[in-house]
Amino acid sequence: MTVVLGANLKRGTTRSCGCLALEVWAANPVKHGLEGTHVYRAWQRMKARCTDQRRDAYKHYGGRGITVCSQWRDNFLAFYEHVGRPPSRSHSLERVDVNGNYEPGNVTWATPKEQCNNRRSNRVIVFRGQRKTLAMWAEHMGVGSSTLGYRLNRGWPVERALTEPVRRGNATD
Repeated sequence: MTVVLGANLKRGTTRSCGCLALEVWAANPVKHGLEGTHVYRAWQRMKARCTDQRRDAYKHYGGRGITVCSQWRDNFLAFYEHVGRPPSRSHSLERVDVNGNYEPGNVTWATPKEQCNNRRSNRVIVFRGQRKTLAMWAEHMGVGSSTLGYRLNRGWPVERALTEPVRRGNATD
């Protein structure tokens, strides 16, 4: 039993004593309590990128044959057990192999910077047995990425482009 305003009953704002909410919840219980969280939304977006042809991103994912493994596609908890919570709100899902599927062993949480270094369009440079993107080498060697790109585009050997000091104020560098 509960006390309500008659006007709310007439308008339909109040429809029950509170039992209705319990009945609705019992019919549709939350299975994991994570709906609406960052990780749950990431799972939803991952599936949409691979299956919803109306999405702009589909051409880069499902349109290229990227899929979500069957154990994750309809089972959020299986996905969550593998990836866990992201370390921060700035982390998003990343496929380690950009041409691989969303599946155990190929999915991790990554920062925006890490995501940028794992793009198909990156220029990859191998130097002294190490494979890194142009941006990663530029940061590692203390050379601006535009300077490094300019040098390589002008035909400089990789070793010289990475190791020659930058001459300040010189437009040829």
